[in-house]
Amino acid sequence: MVIVAACLALASVGCGEPTPEDRVADTMRRTEDIRGLSAIEPVPYRFLPGDEAFDGLIDDWLESDAAQETEADALVMQRLGLLPLGFDILEVLEWSTRSGVLGYYDPETKRMTIVSDPDDVGPGDLMVLAHEHAHALQDQHFGLDEPDEPLDDDQAAALDALVEGEATLVMAIWAMKRLGAMDVEELEASDIPTDVMPVDEVPDILYRLGEFPYVDGAAFVFDKWGDGDWSAIDALWADPPVSSEQILHPERYPDDVPDVVEMPDVAAALGPGWEVAAEMVMGEMQIGVLLADGEPWDCGCDVAFSFPELENARAAEGWGGDRLVHVTGPDDDWVVVWQTTWDRSRDAREFSAAAEAAFEDLPFSTVVIEGTDVTDGSLRHPVLVMITPDVATRVRTLAALAPAHR
Repeated sequence: MVIVAACLALASVGCGEPTPEDRVADTMRRTEDIRGLSAIEPVPYRFLPGDEAFDGLIDDWLESDAAQETEADALVMQRLGLLPLGFDILEVLEWSTRSGVLGYYDPETKRMTIVSDPDDVGPGDLMVLAHEHAHALQDQHFGLDEPDEPLDDDQAAALDALVEGEATLVMAIWAMKRLGAMDVEELEASDIPTDVMPVDEVPDILYRLGEFPYVDGAAFVFDKWGDGDWSAIDALWADPPVSSEQILHPERYPDDVPDVVEMPDVAAALGPGWEVAAEMVMGEMQIGVLLADGEPWDCGCDVAFSFPELENARAAEGWGGDRLVHVTGPDDDWVVVWQTTWDRSRDAREFSAAAEAAFEDLPFSTVVIEGTDVTDGSLRHPVLVMITPDVATRVRTLAALAPAHR
């Protein structure tokens, strides 16, 4: 390793051009130096061009329970107005993975895959390698296995933000230390995928879900990292963030913990033939996109945001917890019951007003009821949201769950 580093430093005076293997070894070593963690075991890697990098991987996922859960969640998003009706989420995810993913680390095989020609390893490939090697270090030192207790959607988003945010920060530091002007020119001229969907055609929720772990996650990790205290990041792994709220507002970590919303058995309350199709926790990040309802915020400035701040998204602040249940019944009937709770009465009022505005153009029957709690009555400042295909189903569901609002 010392010889490799010396050759890299002295290539211009006799060691010659470093080989791709030399550059990979140097990138891994420097990534470990930046993060302050050494690989416990050697990390295998491979460079594969195009579709070869995803052979079998995507097909296996499309046949998995996770893909079915994704489809079920996407149907809920359509009924909330976050996705267009009939949106094929699996097709879009497959296409975006093949066209936009530049590398990945697999915790099962413990191997990194970089999507690139193995005979033409450039600075962009090494940047991706630094990011993925950071994941390998996370896995070896802290574990990237599935948690013992299943996470709800918002908890999973928060943990993903820690995982990707740290790797993004490590990659950024590596790039600042290692890339020169010629490397940047090569990056700008490289064949970065261009057949991804234009930003203005991506549903806001998918764009936000895609950028959140990298952009907001990196900002959260950077806040805790401060002046370079990696021990503070190590501590995050012992006590990970538990909500997108904590990621969006780092000062609220770790004390601002969301309320656990335990929903009643909605399917049983509606009678025979009803069953739960999906259940989720939306969290502040996704609620912000919902309340924004596609309306961008014009800051009146020249700053380019990766995702524009959205005016009504501010009404998602003060989130205290939520749980949404989507149930289906006879004759294609269905109901979305979404119980939320808020930190203050003002937060509940702001959410209620923004939600009613966001739902105005839905082709369904919707109701937003401030002060209603269909759980055990212990929520702080509850707001109940209900979406049904028609008024009759809404009235029947309200009578079963909240008789006072029949």
